[in-house]
Amino acid sequence: MAALSESPIRTESRQLRDAALDAAVLAFTRHPSVAGWELLIRSVAPRRRYQVARRAAQVARAHGVEPWLLFRCLVRTGPTSDLLDLVESGAVAPELVASYAEEAPRPLRALWFALAAQAAQARGEDRLLRELLRCAWDQDSRGTGVQVVLRRIDAQADASLRAWLQATGAIEGQRRAREASA
Repeated sequence: MAALSESPIRTESRQLRDAALDAAVLAFTRHPSVAGWELLIRSVAPRRRYQVARRAAQVARAHGVEPWLLFRCLVRTGPTSDLLDLVESGAVAPELVASYAEEAPRPLRALWFALAAQAAQARGEDRLLRELLRCAWDQDSRGTGVQVVLRRIDAQADASLRAWLQATGAIEGQRRAREASA
């Protein structure tokens, strides 16, 4: 006896749902907006939102949706690797990323500033990178909220930035945090 998940009716239903979702995603790419994104995301079951957001982001990028707009949409859905890709590639302005720190709850402010610093690094904006890292450290004096991002920044750092990170104690603080968690 065939399992219920293998039934032709269920398969056809899934195919129709996926086709409708593809049409909705393409409609969003033709007239992208935050409101359109929210409508798209609300139209799917909560358990599928992450996957739909990822799929929609990939289609939107392929269809030329502006990175800043896509970033604003993805922020509303929650963190995805696509959101982080936009930051890490420098596709979005560090100032846009940092603007989310202003409205974030205190524990998340440092993370937004650190992500903004990562966007600045990707764009070669060294002065802004350092300023944003200082803001991150001011929000989280222990640096716990920025450790993952800091490691990525350090991995991409040139000699000058690495020396600055070491001089400020950021790298030492990162090492101490790793030792404490081991």
